[in-house]
Amino acid sequence: MLTRRDLLFSSAFASRLRADGDAAQTSQVTDAMERELRQLTDAVQALHRATSSADLAQIRDKQRVYFKTNERFPEFIDVGLRVWERLYDWHIDNQLPLKVVRASDGRLEMEVMSTLVLLKWEMGENEIGQPY
Repeated sequence: MLTRRDLLFSSAFASRLRADGDAAQTSQVTDAMERELRQLTDAVQALHRATSSADLAQIRDKQRVYFKTNERFPEFIDVGLRVWERLYDWHIDNQLPLKVVRASDGRLEMEVMSTLVLLKWEMGENEIGQPY
């Protein structure tokens, strides 16, 4: 005859207790892993969101005004050296494709939001010209 003590300490009962404990522990580990994975996913998505730029905001405003008056986006906007550098860095920081070419007159052109931004040495360093 089996006593209660024999039953409690039997291998079958002990393995049943271990399985329940393992299941609970596995559930906790899985929940923790899911939380960490969600946090990592949110962090990666935050990195891939394009950061804003004051220069881009000014260029967009000038494009809007030009669009409202001419019913099309401008082909060119002239900028100074510091604005050019910040736009270049913005593309690199946000891992966006950067298209820079040298025009026939030797000036550098960068495509930004369907408009070519021209680097002009005669403009002020922080100046953004009128679109044309």
